[in-house]
Amino acid sequence: MKKSDVQVNLRLPIELKEKIHAIAKKNNRTLNNELNIRLVASFNAPTPSNQQQITHDLHEFFENYQKSNRLIDISNRLHLLVNEANYLHKMPLLNPSLLAYQLDFDTACNVEAWFDGRVEPKFDDLKQIAKIFGCSEDWLLFGLGRPFQAKKLPDFDSFDQLIEFIITPDDPYNTLTNIYLIRCDNLAGELGILKQYNDRTCQFFTTDIYLNENLTEKQAYKTAFFSLVIYVLTHADAMPNCFGYVLDGELFMRLLEGKEHPLKVINKAEHGEYGEWCFDLFDISFGHNKKNWVNWADFYEKNLTFIKNTPYLNEIYTRLLNQQHPIFQSNFPFFDIE
Repeated sequence: MKKSDVQVNLRLPIELKEKIHAIAKKNNRTLNNELNIRLVASFNAPTPSNQQQITHDLHEFFENYQKSNRLIDISNRLHLLVNEANYLHKMPLLNPSLLAYQLDFDTACNVEAWFDGRVEPKFDDLKQIAKIFGCSEDWLLFGLGRPFQAKKLPDFDSFDQLIEFIITPDDPYNTLTNIYLIRCDNLAGELGILKQYNDRTCQFFTTDIYLNENLTEKQAYKTAFFSLVIYVLTHADAMPNCFGYVLDGELFMRLLEGKEHPLKVINKAEHGEYGEWCFDLFDISFGHNKKNWVNWADFYEKNLTFIKNTPYLNEIYTRLLNQQHPIFQSNFPFFDIE
């Protein structure tokens, strides 16, 4: 026995002594050691004074280690959307409380719990959030694809159907405010289209259209066909605002990847990358007095020559220049040239 230990004579009921002795034997301890261990443990048991701390520690444990991956994933997606939206110019900063207000909730508690990863939003709530931010529903609900997934512009044989598709808001939006025609500043000169529905929402479309002077016959037809559509977008009344951009390859690739808000990406474009090329397609004075991109003048001349040498395209071109096409005289529906 150590000098610091105190010897105590203890009277135990025979039944209790036998129980402790059996447990001590099972634990390969002496009766004295078993009694010591049990006495020490009894003072560590929960009491009113430490019950609150134990409860807090248990709650923290389950918060940190037992939270489902889905709750964490949705929380991360929501934070990404708010961060992307807050990069946009001239927009008030969003936070969970403002989002709750836009969702027409009475309080912000549930939305804050979503952002903290404590509560899972309903699917309908996530769909509404996707509409507010203009992101992919599949990504927000299920983690599929990218947050701002690019779409492919459908193929249209009809001139007027293509125009109508471009100037019509996509579900679930009711308005279309701006159209951005975006050329990648490389040799291929691929064209992208960004349709903006309001200050925070838009959709980027990829195309099979290339703006360069070295095109195959099929590519040249598609480009010439679409250049006539651009003329309508920039000259007819009651059209959304139309802007032309020339983006460097790195920024254009970021639009294709869909990881960032498209409006954030084009806001990063330098002042010189915004141009008026979409207004210049059929005006020789613009074509030769501006440097929209390298070999712009060669593209301009070849595209115009192709149109004039293709009867169907030349008929549309002539009627557009003379404002004889029905698009200049009436609203929807437009009528194709026979």
